[in-house]
Order: sequence, then C-alpha cells, then structure tokens
Amino acid sequence: MKLINKTNNLTIFNQVKIAKGFWQRLVGLMFKKEVREEECLVFFECNWIHTFFMCIPIDVLYLDRKMRVIKILRNIPPFKFLYPVKGSQIVIETSANNKNLDKVKEGDILEFIE
Repeated sequence: MKLINKTNNLTIFNQVKIAKGFWQRLVGLMFKKEVREEECLVFFECNWIHTFFMCIPIDVLYLDRKMRVIKILRNIPPFKFLYPVKGSQIVIETSANNKNLDKVKEGDILEFIE
C-alpha cells in the first residue's frame, strides 16, 4: 500500500504498514534500529503516541477522519510522551527528518492506495 498527497499529487510513502491488534499497536516502532525513508507505520483510531523504548527519533503526522493533515511533528526523540492532538483520528510514524514529509503541509489531504 502507498500513501499519496492528494493535494499535490505526490507519493509520500511506498511502504505503508498498518498497526493492527493490541500487540502491534503497543509495540509500534519500539526497538527498531532504523526505519527506511519510504516506510511508515499507521495507527487508526489514535490521537496520541509516546516514544518510550524507541531506539531512534521519529517524525509524526496527525490526520483527522477525512485524512486531512492537522499536525506535523519532526525529530521526536525517544522516551517522550506526546499529548493527544484534538481532532486526530490517524497517526503516522516514520523515520526522523524524513525528506518525504517535505511533500506534506498542514491542511493537505492524504490517501491510501493499493
């Protein structure tokens, strides 16, 4: 699955993984030593995250239920608690300082495609 920016017709991520079930949602990117630039992890029905037990910093996108970007956080270090983002329904995690996020700004509409 891919994630594209419908607002500017650009592909953001070529490898999208969905965090399904309790265990995948709990673990997320914990203990990963690297996340490739074309990869991201998606959490549905989510409005906050933490970076406890992560080995690497991450970038985070918060989306509302219409897939509109409402907040972008860059270079979040390990062992941080991030407060809930009002209106967020989807959280996307990826590698820190990911150049693909230069293709996204708050207000853009994203879409998952096969």
